[in-house]
Amino acid sequence: MPLEPPPITVAICSNRAGQLDGLKHVQPFLRCQDQLIIVVDGIDGGAADLLGAREWTAQVDIIRHSTTLGLSACRNEIIARSRMRYLLFLDDDIVLTSKALEAIRAELDGSVAALGIRLERPTWLVQLPWWMTEGQLHYLGVHTGLPPFSIWGGCMAIDVDFARREGLTFRPELGRTGSGLQSGDDSTFVADVSRCGGALRFLSEPRVVHNFSVERLRFAYLARRVFWQGRSEVRRSNVVPGIAKEWRRYRRNAGDTSVLWGLAVSLLCLGLLVAGVVWEFAASRDNRDRGPKDSSVGESNETIDTCHRRRSAAR
Repeated sequence: MPLEPPPITVAICSNRAGQLDGLKHVQPFLRCQDQLIIVVDGIDGGAADLLGAREWTAQVDIIRHSTTLGLSACRNEIIARSRMRYLLFLDDDIVLTSKALEAIRAELDGSVAALGIRLERPTWLVQLPWWMTEGQLHYLGVHTGLPPFSIWGGCMAIDVDFARREGLTFRPELGRTGSGLQSGDDSTFVADVSRCGGALRFLSEPRVVHNFSVERLRFAYLARRVFWQGRSEVRRSNVVPGIAKEWRRYRRNAGDTSVLWGLAVSLLCLGLLVAGVVWEFAASRDNRDRGPKDSSVGESNETIDTCHRRRSAAR
């Protein structure tokens, strides 16, 4: 007889008042043993109070931050607050389904430390703007093209016991804060899980929809997002592999656009990416000139070393 899937913690962090009302769609899919954590990160108290006034059937913890702490800080707080072994992170614009949640539950059997699921574009996005190809959809949190696919924090489950035992956390300098478009705290966390010996798994089916705002299709937003990608690659000491990774995505997932136009868009994005790299290097050097060296540099490597030290001690 198969074992009953374990209860889980489902966690959502939001700093957008307009998204709070949509969070209630998750409730019908939860079991009474599950825990739901909602972090209201720097939103005005009125909106947070409306959320707190709802009647919830699952165990619900609502955490309010009077000021915006950022996505990584919220995720680290959620790991500390989770009462279940398994924790599912959801972005506030992910459309979770019962089928997807049950598929995720079924995979959480003790043999996986981090699990992702394929994120689809919203149904209203029929045609991309003329200045964009499918090679840039990953900047909007959408999986496209052929596998392998990356595990992204928009819908990602982790083994909390594993993360606590290995001392793994999300890096604040990579997590989005306010209007900043930092990135990579999720993929860096997943890489650290793998380096510490944790098993990774990805579900191509069923899929969930990432119903992002139409505002993210503006050229100004995408240009800023690509620029910040370059800055984030510097922050996680991943410049050359990071640029190569982005270029492969541009070219491999260019879709049915003409070869010349796809190349032109790819080169434009590459220029924005490199500009972000140069900017971050200059900013880092300026900070070193003004004060003590930034301790965040090499933080990911320190985590890896900690994993190795703990394993050696265990032997």
